[in-house]
Amino acid sequence: MGYGIYKTEVLTIHRFMVAGGGLGNGNAYADVEIHYTDADKGEVDSIWYKEYGGSPVCRYIGDEVEWDYGESTFKVKFCGKYIDDEDKEDEDKE
Repeated sequence: MGYGIYKTEVLTIHRFMVAGGGLGNGNAYADVEIHYTDADKGEVDSIWYKEYGGSPVCRYIGDEVEWDYGESTFKVKFCGKYIDDEDKEDEDKE
């Protein structure tokens, strides 16, 4: 099958393993991928959470990353809010 090209983008992806050694749902490990709009990693395009194994998961989780270099950790934001803050708001409504 052939495809016509209507637009081309080159993205830089930074992939981090965030869980390994087996997850509770039977998957083997999980990554977070930060997709940048350029090779200089100046602007984030999108952030994805992925699990690999018998029940793979691929979920868009954000559009901004906040780095904590001293701890070698990062937080993900979606529309200006930390993603775990949205989860807490949902819990508060219950």
